[in-house]
Amino acid sequence: MTNHRLLRLSWAQEHRAWPDDWYQVLFSDESRFNLWDPDGCIRVSEMPVNSTFQSISGAIFQQDNVRPYVAKTVRNFFSAKHTQFLLWPAYSQDISSIEHEWDLVGRRLTRDPRPAASKDELLLRIQAIWNFLPQVDIQNLFDSTPRRIAALIAARGGYTKY
Repeated sequence: MTNHRLLRLSWAQEHRAWPDDWYQVLFSDESRFNLWDPDGCIRVSEMPVNSTFQSISGAIFQQDNVRPYVAKTVRNFFSAKHTQFLLWPAYSQDISSIEHEWDLVGRRLTRDPRPAASKDELLLRIQAIWNFLPQVDIQNLFDSTPRRIAALIAARGGYTKY
């Protein structure tokens, strides 16, 4: 087994009966959207850094250890806020609910046949879609976390159908 696979399996075993509420986890992630057709060289990255975690008692911040998230200034910010972190194994998109939320946004975005005229217009469309995602879809993603963890264990740390 590769090291990442072992780390994913270990993480899943540790969190299969995690006593904390998955609804207290604030997931962070970035996603990439094309401004033009898939061959275009202009890409838009949106990285929601949610500071609303201060309003949720006992909030736990998930970060996937991408370089911008572990930068010294980011670490200092969260340290000053006494933020609790959820350690996350690398290459674990299949167990992150926010990855699936971004997928929902991307699917809805592709249903709009009009090309975005600018980066700002594309960002506005993405934000509008994000803001109007059905809460039941988001709740289903959170509720599926234990099933995704079980699937990860069954796959012995390998990738899952999720």
